[in-house]
Amino acid sequence: MKKNILLILGFFFILLLVEIILLIYDPVNKAFIDALVVTISLLLIVDLSLLGIGFASYSLIFIYLPIVSLGIYGPLHLVQPVLNGPTGYIDRYFLFLFTGLIYFFFVWSILLVKRHKGYSGFDNQMIKASLAIQTNSTGLITFIFAIISLACTFIFLPGLPGGNYRSVVPNLLPGNAWNAVALIAYFFVLFGKRSWFRNLTLILVPGWFLLHFHRVDVLGLFIVYFVLSIQKIKFKRISLSFLTKNWRSLSIVVIGFILLLYIGLIRKLGWHWSSQLFFSSLGGIFNYLTVQDVLYSNASAMAYVGKNGTVPTLLYYFFRLLPSQILPSQFSTNLDAAYIVSTFTNTNRGMLIIGEFYLNAKYIGILLSPFVTYLIIFGGTALFGKLFGEKGKGVSYFVLIISASRIFWYGFIYFIKPLLLISPFFIFLYLFLIYIKKRYRILKPDR
Repeated sequence: MKKNILLILGFFFILLLVEIILLIYDPVNKAFIDALVVTISLLLIVDLSLLGIGFASYSLIFIYLPIVSLGIYGPLHLVQPVLNGPTGYIDRYFLFLFTGLIYFFFVWSILLVKRHKGYSGFDNQMIKASLAIQTNSTGLITFIFAIISLACTFIFLPGLPGGNYRSVVPNLLPGNAWNAVALIAYFFVLFGKRSWFRNLTLILVPGWFLLHFHRVDVLGLFIVYFVLSIQKIKFKRISLSFLTKNWRSLSIVVIGFILLLYIGLIRKLGWHWSSQLFFSSLGGIFNYLTVQDVLYSNASAMAYVGKNGTVPTLLYYFFRLLPSQILPSQFSTNLDAAYIVSTFTNTNRGMLIIGEFYLNAKYIGILLSPFVTYLIIFGGTALFGKLFGEKGKGVSYFVLIISASRIFWYGFIYFIKPLLLISPFFIFLYLFLIYIKKRYRILKPDR
């Protein structure tokens, strides 16, 4: 089996290498670009079959979508045409951006496959670790975390639902990570003791996020729920029999994904229903507005480096980890890679993961990007597991899933900060409540 996998990956490596050489020789040949898109699509299918449904496949999709968007719509000048029209950055850096994304995708997929980070080797183990929370939890402990999750959700989004996305009411309290606080508390509710209030919290928190157009966090929760569902049926890998036996669950996944796309259009165009808007949400999957934004920001980062040189934004993460009460939030924002680029040219912020590496070390940064990403993500979860045991594994996995899209499209800070600053507080709170239960028998288990 291992030999067959090596042969398959070797075949794709040779095929991609030949196609990239041909594209470099003739950059304007659309046939070579289309061939690369098709090859990457086939590789994605192979990766999904090998890795199963979980973080690994989830992360690959966040690199695949920009590749397809750039490959299909870039030559047609339909990737962020409003911002790119005056500057032409996407056209100027198309070849390097396109091949850089393909390089990251291929190396990242090899790391995930060879290091056994698919469902069986990673997600299933992490979900089992998460179930350790249920062992000592009680109804009152679950209730406490539910109150925290609900309170932080309303602090983060205090306005009434149904308004305009651009006129969101500011947070009730200082700080810029209340959504992460709410969702990490939500983890202890999800794996807590069952009750009507727990069930209400599990519905109300993501519902409140969606009604305020915050889809990214809910997408992460959606993946967590799906991984939990396939863990119950002892899933191992994607196969034809799996697809036929679980078509209902998969249909719910597809409908949910389309709903999130549709909410994105509502966020931009306002609350109204039309069949045209609905089908636009379907047709825009491969050239989604957010994908266009991060692609343009990436091309702008390359232009920035060409004029101003590199910026060590990865080293700035130490300062950005400081709480906003210590380090002014404006100063923290000024250290952000996407913000630095936006001061050079008008962008909608966000940046693909290879963009920040290019901003830090140009070509060497691109070459190192998948390896450093692997080290940060899986090194962080492993370290958290060493420090806090099974509970640490569970919490770190949950943080990784809910922040996955932001890691690849916005930056590591959305994973590192919740993991290192917020998660330990909740683990210590959970352990403290368990200690109180055992020491004073105040928090009695449910009967």
